[in-house]
Amino acid sequence: SLAIVLSFGIRGFYFIFFELRWQGTTPGKRLLGLRVIDRHGGRLRPGAIFARNLMREVELFMPITPADVG
Repeated sequence: SLAIVLSFGIRGFYFIFFELRWQGTTPGKRLLGLRVIDRHGGRLRPGAIFARNLMREVELFMPITPADVG
């Protein structure tokens, strides 16, 4: 469980740090000429960046599965 928590922290920090500092890009996105924008084409606010990256983790570690009916 410690490895999972550390992995979450490192990945979360990486994406949040770069998207906040590099105007919506990470090193990979910058290499490809991509950046994350809001629906109006502007920069994301810090709250949107945190929410976006938290949802990435939820989708990765808690995939949608059928409810156990029983």
